[in-house]
Amino acid sequence: MSDPVSSLTPAEIRRLDTAAISAWTTADVASLRTDQIKVLRSNQLQALGASNVAVLSATQIAAVTASSLVGLNASQLAVLSSQQIEGFSASQVTAFYTSQLSSFSDAQVSAFTVDQIKAMASSDIAAFSPSALATFTTDEIAAISGSGIKGLNTGHLAALSNAQITALTTSQIGSLASGTLSALIDSNASSLTTTQISALTSRQVAWVDLSALSTEQIAALSTSFVSVLSSSQIAGLSDDQAQALTSTQIAAMRTSGLSGLQTADIASLTNDEVAAIKANDIRGLSTAAIATLNSSQIQTLSSGQIAGMTSQQLRAFSDSQIGLFSNDQIAAMTARQLMELNADALTTGQISVLSTNTLSGLSSTFVADFSTDQIAALTTGQIAAFKSRQAAGLNITALSPDQIGVLSDSLISLLTSAQIANLSSVQAEAFTSDQIAIMRSTALSGFESEDIATFTTDEMAAIVSSSVRGLSTSVMSALSDDQVQGLSTRQFANLTSQQIGSLSSTQLAAITTDQIAVMNSRQIGTLDLSLLSTDQIAAISTPLFKTLQSGAIASLSSEQVANLTTNQIASLSLRQAPGLNLAALSTTQIAVLSSQFINLLSSAQVAGLTSQQLGAMTTGQIAALKPDSLSGLAGDALSSFTSSQIAAISSRTIRSLSTAAIEQLTTTQIQALTTAQVFGLTTAQIVALSSDQIETLDSAQVSVLTGAQIAAMLLEDLQSFSTGDIAAISTRSITSLKTDQIMGLSDDQLDVLTSAQVRALSSSQLDAVLAAYAQV
Repeated sequence: MSDPVSSLTPAEIRRLDTAAISAWTTADVASLRTDQIKVLRSNQLQALGASNVAVLSATQIAAVTASSLVGLNASQLAVLSSQQIEGFSASQVTAFYTSQLSSFSDAQVSAFTVDQIKAMASSDIAAFSPSALATFTTDEIAAISGSGIKGLNTGHLAALSNAQITALTTSQIGSLASGTLSALIDSNASSLTTTQISALTSRQVAWVDLSALSTEQIAALSTSFVSVLSSSQIAGLSDDQAQALTSTQIAAMRTSGLSGLQTADIASLTNDEVAAIKANDIRGLSTAAIATLNSSQIQTLSSGQIAGMTSQQLRAFSDSQIGLFSNDQIAAMTARQLMELNADALTTGQISVLSTNTLSGLSSTFVADFSTDQIAALTTGQIAAFKSRQAAGLNITALSPDQIGVLSDSLISLLTSAQIANLSSVQAEAFTSDQIAIMRSTALSGFESEDIATFTTDEMAAIVSSSVRGLSTSVMSALSDDQVQGLSTRQFANLTSQQIGSLSSTQLAAITTDQIAVMNSRQIGTLDLSLLSTDQIAAISTPLFKTLQSGAIASLSSEQVANLTTNQIASLSLRQAPGLNLAALSTTQIAVLSSQFINLLSSAQVAGLTSQQLGAMTTGQIAALKPDSLSGLAGDALSSFTSSQIAAISSRTIRSLSTAAIEQLTTTQIQALTTAQVFGLTTAQIVALSSDQIETLDSAQVSVLTGAQIAAMLLEDLQSFSTGDIAAISTRSITSLKTDQIMGLSDDQLDVLTSAQVRALSSSQLDAVLAAYAQV
């Protein structure tokens, strides 16, 4: 007979094989001590069989290790009593496989204690059948852990009673899986308390059908839950549900959620709820919702909320709504926001509170929409804030004189002629000298004559020199003499030729010599110089004077010509020569005429010179005369020429002199003739010389006489030659002596013939020489 089981040591128990274990009787099993049970392996425990497991006491059951319990099969688990099940520790329960848990009957499941259930994981809870879970008490339901509750499925929820659902803790509600939660809301929403509803988390939002919730439950939703609601979920709310939303919930809504609010929902919002909308999220309101805001709601909006609105939202405000904005709300708006509103809808009170920063940021187009009344409501401080880019839009015709006086320099600089043209004289008079100094020519061109008439001389002087050309010709012709004289030389220099040409004779007379001195060729070319005083004419700069057309020069009176400066006279160009009234020139003026100018003088002009004028000419001028320039001189005109002047006449010009002029040359002038001039004399001029003139020729002059000149001389002319003159006749020229001329020579003249001259004589000339001697 073997030893009883109770006598075996734990070590001996552990060494037993499953066959030995399976041979135990129920009495053997009942006698097992806890230290023996603790060493049982899972396969040994399984070898006990169902009948032996059924006799284990709660104490014995509690001694089984968690790792060994997994050895229990379905038949063994099926015999476990409620007492045995209650004896399982938490660690033993959590050691069961889900397949083991799922094999428990509903009655067995009902035996699990609160502590055991609390230890179960989600897979453990999921292993129970819906009917088994329905056996849980409300305490047991509440004991399911946060992770365990995730094991509930829709079948489980369907089996739960209202009491069990109500027993779910807020932690469990927050831990429910998506599908489970969706089923719970759909089928048992009414069983959920507001406390449970408040436990819903933001991650569960997508699985909550808000339409199933009561207004009380809606109001109980947490702000974190509400903050992630989608626009479609908000849009799905009934009017009653939307009205149930609290101001705290409204404040928690994000842009996407707010976009779901319908117009009817917006209309039901209290002022507190409107005020609760976050500035960053208010852009979620639809334009239709914006358009339904009433006066109290609009006036509740904070500056931050207005700042958070999109352009589309701001544009959705109707004119009547815009008029409801308080002055403080309007004053808080930025230029970008304000420009989304209809400018016409702003009241004059609202306009008057706009900050200078806001005004300066408005576009030109927006400013252009301001009415006359709105502009009139602007303070001078506001007007001064307008910038240059707003110039085109500003209706300056609506400005008062005080407002005009504070317009900024940058804006003044961009005013157009059209804007200026519509101003009244009173408004035009309001511009300050500093403002006028900023105006461009395009703006100045808009002033009418009556406007400019209000300008003081200081204001005229303030016009920028580069802008003065903006004054129209009608304005120029209306300037007073003081205003004309008040123009600076820089301004005057920038006037266009059309402006200068529009000046009347009275205005021309008012022009100062300093102004004349800075004029350019285009300007001076438009003037009738005959209307200018001698001082004004004399003030024309030398570079400018030389640009005058010949016709302009010709228009000068004798008095004007006589008062021309020597610099002006010296600057006369070649093309001006035909227009100059030479007769009006003084001897000093004559003396400074350029050689190039002298060279272009016609014979008629030279012929018109007085002897004093001719005598004042320099040798350089004389030398510059054209060959035919002196051809028109009267016979005695050359008598006033000095020897130097005579010598300066070119040989070509000498040839152009009339025989009458030649006859009038004095012996001193004859002596002054250069050899080149003598060489250039025509035979007619030689013939015109008197014997006294011929006798005046010296040997050097005679030496250059040509044969034709010698042959043209009268016998008495040759007889006046000194012996030195005879000897000076060149061998080429002596061959031209006619035989009668030779025969008329005196013995003294013949005696001085050089051998070279004699050798040059022809036989007939030699015969004449011999005949001349024979006559003696």
